[in-house]
Amino acid sequence: PRYHVTDAYADVRRAIRRMRLNAENYGIDDERIGVTGGSAGGHLSLMLGLAADKGLADADDEVMRVSNEVAAVVAYYPPVDLRRLTGPNDRFPALNFPSQDAPAISPILHVDPMDPPTLLIHGDADELVNISNSEILFTEFQKHEVTADFITIPGAGHGFRGEDAVMAARARLQWFSHHLLGTTATSD
Repeated sequence: PRYHVTDAYADVRRAIRRMRLNAENYGIDDERIGVTGGSAGGHLSLMLGLAADKGLADADDEVMRVSNEVAAVVAYYPPVDLRRLTGPNDRFPALNFPSQDAPAISPILHVDPMDPPTLLIHGDADELVNISNSEILFTEFQKHEVTADFITIPGAGHGFRGEDAVMAARARLQWFSHHLLGTTATSD
């Protein structure tokens, strides 16, 4: 309850900047960073992809001067518009932040043609985060000609299990293989 969605978003943005700054030390290609997550993690992954910047040139902190851009996103059942979700919430205290902060962290409001390739995967029986979240975001991607795809898993609820989880994981692997490596994934 001490930290809110706004804090989590600031943390993941900083983490990407730090990874890019130290890419050589970590042995990674900073031009091939992909992010993925489900539910709240899907929301954060989308925000990383859709609201990135090139770095803050005048920042005193060298980490903040580095880009937080990512090359590909895969989001499972993400909430995409937090404007109606903020405020007192016993079940999800991370949403207890001022409503005026919600537009800045609502992925639906950040879509533009420069966004990275993004895959949305959502079950049509999700009662926690309705599939309409992914549907409206996919429509925005199409309007802005963002490379995107949307997979609906019939009968799946919030949190994939069994064969649904396997199918989603395969789709994620294929997406990242194609968009980060330029290859096609062939194995499980």
